[in-house]
Amino acid sequence: MRSTLLLLTLSFTLAISCNKKDKETPDPVEPPASGETVRTRLRLTGDILATESPLPNGRLVNDVEGYARELRDSTLYGVILKGHVNTEYGVRMVTISRGLFNNADSLVIDLPVEGDFTIITYVYKRGTGTGLYYTWQNGEQYFDWPIYTTLRNRMDSSGPIIEHYNTIMDTLSHFYLFDPLDSTKQLAYQDCSEIDAYRGQTTISATGAPAIISLNMKRMSFGLQFSASNFTSGKLHAEFPAGVMYPESVTPADINNQYFIYTTEEFKTRDSIYWPLNVKMTWEKPDGSMVPIGEKSITFKRNVLTKIHVTIPNTGRSIIDPVITETEWSGTETVEF
Repeated sequence: MRSTLLLLTLSFTLAISCNKKDKETPDPVEPPASGETVRTRLRLTGDILATESPLPNGRLVNDVEGYARELRDSTLYGVILKGHVNTEYGVRMVTISRGLFNNADSLVIDLPVEGDFTIITYVYKRGTGTGLYYTWQNGEQYFDWPIYTTLRNRMDSSGPIIEHYNTIMDTLSHFYLFDPLDSTKQLAYQDCSEIDAYRGQTTISATGAPAIISLNMKRMSFGLQFSASNFTSGKLHAEFPAGVMYPESVTPADINNQYFIYTTEEFKTRDSIYWPLNVKMTWEKPDGSMVPIGEKSITFKRNVLTKIHVTIPNTGRSIIDPVITETEWSGTETVEF
């Protein structure tokens, strides 16, 4: 009798287990049952996977420091799906859907079964700045210009064709960052934002679209670092044209390991900024007085760490003429003041 009950119990348990297994969620890269769309996954390659980079803060293998310590440290992935629409003025691209993710494994999109499409993907990293500014809406993180999207780890339809509102913008300009003195406020935006960003783009046809689409991500950032001779006290200040970059400062204690990373819209079409930026260097003495060191125009380059070296003037010398030396295209450049 006991043996019979035991066999019945095992059979019932096995039936339940098989039933649960049958109901598991299907592989997300499988096409939806409706047949109206083709599902595909995005794989990011290129600079985003580089094991080393001439510019610091690139992705490193087993980089423990890469794990987010707080929400504003999280890496974000923005995906824009654009369809090609024939008009009387020719073919134009319109946004079909967009999504904001914080998990690279969630980058799955549904393509309409017919037509040509352009996929644009961004990776936003905090870098050396104060973090991308966001607010909470209905318990979700919402990022304003130029992302204009709620973090949901999925693609959402843009609804009516609205190219300039409520969708991730295809731009690298004017990101809002947290105010370091008040986390409820944002800093005024700059042309070159202090974040680290990557961009990739590809055009495909829905017919025969692969289950996995690879996008070559290019790093859209440049770096800046300072070094100095005779710098044993006070602060070293760098100023840039108004509205382009925030002023930066270093002390003798942090000058050797402090660097700054920025991104700019100009890197979408070229590997250097259009016009040189005038950089003005000043030494703040311990008593608060300011000593001009000099100024120079510098052309920053994509994925290159530019090093600015200055010599603190001796007693009684207030101004020195800057001298600039540049190397050929390489991982680093040194600018002498």
